[in-house]
Amino acid sequence: DNQATTLLKEVAGTTRAALGSTNSGNTNQLGKKVATDIKNQAINKTEGFVNNKANTFLNAFGAGRSEVSIGGLSSKKLNYSLRTIQPISELDANSKALTFIQASIASGKSIDSRRTTVNLGVGHRLLVENDMAIAGINVFTDYESKSKHKRLSLGLEYQRANFSANINKYHVFSDEKLVNSIKERGRSGYDVKLSGQAPYLPWAKIKGTYYYWDTKTGPDIKGNILGVDIEITPSVSFELGQENNNTMDAKSYGKLTVKLPLGNKQKFTNFAIASKAFKDSRKMDLGALAWVERSNKIMIERGEGGISFKGLTYKLVASPDTGRVWLDRNLGAIQVATKKDDSAAYGDHYPFSDISGNNDICPAGFGVPTEGELAAETIVPTPISTPTTALSSFLKLPAAGGGKTSDNLAGDVVFLWTKTTVSGEGRYLTIASSNREFSTSNSITSGFKFSVRCIKTRTPIVFNGLTYEMVTSPKTGRVWLDRNLGATKVADSGTDSAAYGDYYQWGRAKDGHSSSTSSGTQTQSSGIVSGQGHFIYGWADWTTADSSGALRIAAWADGGKNDICPAGFSVPTEAELKKELKKANSAVYSVSDAASSFLRIPAAGFRDSSASSAFKNKDADVALWVRNTTTGQQGRSRKFSIIKKQGVTAGLTIGDAQRTLGLSVRCVRDRI
Repeated sequence: DNQATTLLKEVAGTTRAALGSTNSGNTNQLGKKVATDIKNQAINKTEGFVNNKANTFLNAFGAGRSEVSIGGLSSKKLNYSLRTIQPISELDANSKALTFIQASIASGKSIDSRRTTVNLGVGHRLLVENDMAIAGINVFTDYESKSKHKRLSLGLEYQRANFSANINKYHVFSDEKLVNSIKERGRSGYDVKLSGQAPYLPWAKIKGTYYYWDTKTGPDIKGNILGVDIEITPSVSFELGQENNNTMDAKSYGKLTVKLPLGNKQKFTNFAIASKAFKDSRKMDLGALAWVERSNKIMIERGEGGISFKGLTYKLVASPDTGRVWLDRNLGAIQVATKKDDSAAYGDHYPFSDISGNNDICPAGFGVPTEGELAAETIVPTPISTPTTALSSFLKLPAAGGGKTSDNLAGDVVFLWTKTTVSGEGRYLTIASSNREFSTSNSITSGFKFSVRCIKTRTPIVFNGLTYEMVTSPKTGRVWLDRNLGATKVADSGTDSAAYGDYYQWGRAKDGHSSSTSSGTQTQSSGIVSGQGHFIYGWADWTTADSSGALRIAAWADGGKNDICPAGFSVPTEAELKKELKKANSAVYSVSDAASSFLRIPAAGFRDSSASSAFKNKDADVALWVRNTTTGQQGRSRKFSIIKKQGVTAGLTIGDAQRTLGLSVRCVRDRI
């Protein structure tokens, strides 16, 4: 036996001894025993093995295989992965044993954020049964970057020409973590993965998984995954299937995989039905480098977290739509609502004066939501239409009533304050059996008292020396910067000059030209990156390149060459901005409407392209660039304008303008 084979056999023997000395059903004891024994038995032998194999590994790396996968195709939560398997022992046609490493990195959307997991493992395989089968053992370690969860796994595998089986035992060895104010722990457990050719369909594999994950609170998770993997070309495959377990409804999935390198023969599969049920058995080839099939994602158990405030302890709940974190019940409530008229869940009723201005009635790090933040959970994307559906939502909203007296309409209507104001009056949400709407308090309702539900405040964005807050649209749920790029404050009025911000030429980077004090030049740029900070005037376009504007549409997107917005944000498209500014029933959208909207857009006017430093219509007109071009007109792109002429409101227009004009820009967060 070579040194690698000896090492892996000793690891297997150690594991078998640990299994024999562990009480059945005690997964924690087993995991600790395996981890300790493997460390004591195997690590002492690792140094010599690595030294002896270092040159072989370096020479052989790249002789393996790699692939890229895109999953979550049946939902909005795409996940991506890159994995590689590489031999680290000598591999040729006569090899009877193989030692290899398998590594992967994956990024996937969880309930609160996108997370990245790194996996690294070493395995050993032997040809058995007269070379008709492969048996193997492997050890992996997994690490999730955001939470710093760590996990160790031990796996066994068996492969034949038309069948494979993998058994994996996972043990988490990281402590409980606090992630986004919510306690998390990794789950230990195991899975069994089986795969085989579909009868009479040699181009399809049937894949099945049974899994078990232990849970500290609540039932342990037991479930299964059943799928079909279809080979489209020798290097491209598509897998689809369904997952189900005792804690969730069945859900479907889809995954596209591309194997690297692609190779020269990429003919499409002939999706014919074979005359025989299964391919003939054949001798196995270690050089095929089949993947170790395992669960690469660390399974997480989330606690609700806890906030102690004024004698009560609140748990935290995360929105399945926005990922925002909320208190689990109304402020002052004794318990989470179990029915719509659960008086113990009503909580306290507050006049708007208690939450307006700088008054802070929520726990530290939390605040009264804006209209947009509350609308994003109750109106978009899944509307809450009645008190009954309000109770069944993740917020568990009771019909606490409110008004001049706290018990008014209790059990029938949901009232919730927001911190948004219109003309100094507070906005509140009403959910009744016959209507759901946001309203403004007035002289009649100014003395009313309503419930409050607190939301975790966002961390401000520091960008180019300025600090921006984020605001949520009550119409679409989209997240925007709270003011124009370059503005030092949010607009108090339509004529608040400190809120005007910078004046950008369309598609151009932040190179100094957008400052209202930048000097001018009549020399056009030869590319879409100008390389200088002067405001270019006297032309329809500031560059002689990219006459269609297509390159600059991409360059102004998040991560683009001329990206002017914070990471994760982009200059909006025409469709995105139109949804926020268009009024219902075709009513005129005025300059005052823009200034009082959740975006607080001031009338910054624009910088004219006819002269070096000519500003027009400040304090009168709104002009905003969008990331669209004008079809068939060179040198022009799309803009939004809200114009006042001779004291008469002309309203919102969507048109085009020369790309050398300097207009305001408001950034929107890309959909996650």
